[in-house]
Amino acid sequence: MQQTVIIRKAEHQDVTAVLNVRKQAILAGCKDAYDSTQLDLWTGVSADKVITDMIVNSFYVSQMGNEIVGTGKVDLTTGQIDGIFVLPSHFGLGLARAMLTFLEQKAKAHGLTKLFLDATLNAVNAYSAYGFIADTPRNYESPTGAVLRCVPMQKEIK
Repeated sequence: MQQTVIIRKAEHQDVTAVLNVRKQAILAGCKDAYDSTQLDLWTGVSADKVITDMIVNSFYVSQMGNEIVGTGKVDLTTGQIDGIFVLPSHFGLGLARAMLTFLEQKAKAHGLTKLFLDATLNAVNAYSAYGFIADTPRNYESPTGAVLRCVPMQKEIK
């Protein structure tokens, strides 16, 4: 029997789980695309007030039972998608696609006509399969100081 996935707004008590999903997903999913120094810098996030407020104010979580298994957010003023992460133990179950669909519906409801994201090198094909179109790769500097080669992508929504 497959467990039901619930996507809901992140809450204060979810912050540690959100950061854990992010770190595990990056270390497992991006290990062949970036070096260990980049991964260490990128995952070196702590739950300070700024990070906590950002998660509580803008993130959604995918929950199976009592476990947070995925994350994501969309800026409803710009259409920027970010933070699509899934626990490695749940890779391949369609959770990232479900989160993208959920965030796209939120964006449509707010009148947006385009979504944007910066795809990590390992995720470009997955986003392309979801209808995002790649632009020229560029460097992205994460808030933790990691400089990562990423691919800007966009998708028109109707």
